[in-house]
Amino acid sequence: MFMIVEDDSTNSAPDLSGRSAESIRDLIQYFYTGKVDHINNFQIATELLDAPSYYGIDTSRLSIQTKCAEIIGENLNLENIISFCYSSFEFDNVLLQDLCIEFIKENFEKLESQGLDDLINLIMEEKQIDLKWENSQKKKI
Repeated sequence: MFMIVEDDSTNSAPDLSGRSAESIRDLIQYFYTGKVDHINNFQIATELLDAPSYYGIDTSRLSIQTKCAEIIGENLNLENIISFCYSSFEFDNVLLQDLCIEFIKENFEKLESQGLDDLINLIMEEKQIDLKWENSQKKKI
């Protein structure tokens, strides 16, 4: 049923380790229906974030990626922002990138006070966003 084509002569089953039974069930349901309404849990969304790239899901059917980004975006916090920001670039999830950037802009002073501003700025170089400049402009207003 799930086959990853590595080349024309070899088929292998995808590795499902590290995924909960619930996320596998939701992924199968998505494959059959194309719907994502059933994905409503933060843990499952984090497990399925890489599904489009890992399982080679047709890029015209990225609603699973959008749904996961929306759920994760609602649950961003100071402890997980760096991890999800990195993942958003790794899996080319533009919506999650935008949600992470917005969170970082809103919480830059808190991140800076935790000594994370240099790391955040390195991550943001990918998007060519100068957070220090943007935040200094906010303070002037």
